[in-house]
Amino acid sequence: MANGTSTAENGAERVRRPGTFQPGCKPGPGRQPKTDALRLAEKVSKAEAQQAIERLMGPAITRIEKAIRSKSEQTGLQAALAVLDRALGKPLQRVDATVTSNETTTVVTPAMLRLAAARLLAANAEDVEAVDAGPD
Repeated sequence: MANGTSTAENGAERVRRPGTFQPGCKPGPGRQPKTDALRLAEKVSKAEAQQAIERLMGPAITRIEKAIRSKSEQTGLQAALAVLDRALGKPLQRVDATVTSNETTTVVTPAMLRLAAARLLAANAEDVEAVDAGPD
């Protein structure tokens, strides 16, 4: 229907608030809503990427094995370390640091907040007779 209204299956009319998007449509600034063709292209490209990874996995493993078994000890060590870093993650590094700051902090109590709020209200209100901060 027009003007952002739609009718549900049970006949109830839904009114969409101005500035909201239709369900399934989340365009950002300058983005067009996704079309069925774009969704299909994304699925196809993900499938092709997965197939390419599977195709290249064997040759990549063979090449890494050759590098690890290289006559050059440094090349073999670098290849082995690269594999371990990616498989297990790099080891954590401990950092000892002393942090200093020149900033000062002010402790604000609930009583101070109530008093400040009461003063603001009293300054802005014409009918306020007495201001009581109350107990902590």
